Amino acid sequence: MSASLTIDADEQEISKAVAFAEEYIASLHLSHDLFCSFAAAIDEVLANTIAYAFKDKNKHQIKISLKAENKTVTVVVEDDGDEFNPLLFPVPCIDEPLCERAIGGLGIHILKNIMDSVAYERKDNKNILTLTKVDDK
Repeated sequence: MSASLTIDADEQEISKAVAFAEEYIASLHLSHDLFCSFAAAIDEVLANTIAYAFKDKNKHQIKISLKAENKTVTVVVEDDGDEFNPLLFPVPCIDEPLCERAIGGLGIHILKNIMDSVAYERKDNKNILTLTKVDDK
């Protein structure tokens, strides 16, 4: 079973995408823990995409696709913003005091740790981020 939603690249739309994922995961009778992981991941990805991917003043859209097979859920986020592979961003040094850490990267670090798989590709001038997690409940 799969579903997709296209939203405007506007921070007000993030809650719509999270609610969409919640409804989708609930319809599959998968765990609330799985939804919480995806809610955090979708929020993080969309917030960063909206804040940093678009340098022009044009309207942009972001497509969120969800697919489930057995207990594995995959979310694909596509945008036409500037090329950015979050997997190449340096891992933050979380052992340093907050005031000494470089800004950025913590959300990506968390994303990689809450998902079972995170993949990136640039295709047809689009960033395509694929997040996968198995429901182990």
